Amino acid sequence: RRLVDENEATSDLATKAAIKAIENANLTPEDIDLIIVATITPDMVFPSTACLVQANINATKAAGFDLEAACSGFIY
Repeated sequence: RRLVDENEATSDLATKAAIKAIENANLTPEDIDLIIVATITPDMVFPSTACLVQANINATKAAGFDLEAACSGFIY
């Protein structure tokens, strides 16, 4: 089991994961076309968590949206 800091949001976790994925793939944020966040715990209703991640990683060419379908959201 893992716990997050009281002040850490879903977008913070997703941003860390995105940075790690980009580094592991030897890409840059400019290479990213689309950011999809599958979650049932968004930071807020609007803007989407994906848009927050897009801004956090400076993926200026990427579109983004959240997929909120409970547990089944992770298989899409």
